[in-house]
Amino acid sequence: MSSTPIAWTAIEPNTAVVGADGTRIAQVVQVAGDENADIFDGLVVSASGLEGKRYIPAERVKSCWVDRVETDLGADEASQLAAWSEPPATTVWHADEGGGFGARMKRAWNALLGRRS
Repeated sequence: MSSTPIAWTAIEPNTAVVGADGTRIAQVVQVAGDENADIFDGLVVSASGLEGKRYIPAERVKSCWVDRVETDLGADEASQLAAWSEPPATTVWHADEGGGFGARMKRAWNALLGRRS
């Protein structure tokens, strides 16, 4: 097993996910988070015996290694992982993008018509 930990941003697809007892419980499909803000949300995984993608929240991940991701999940918890659903896309407007009621209305109108302002 690897002796050097890695950052969550370096976790690769198909990396083994192990439970608290060290047994393989799943494999990584994708990492959920925001690299720009360095926010690790969790892991989207697939597991034998479970249909579809499942989700492991970041607080259940204890350490990340090149060859595995270690969790604190017991075998019973691993079999009950919540299904993954893609979060909805959001748009955030920042104050420095122009202000005032007119600018907000223009952005809303363009969004309604599918145009970028």
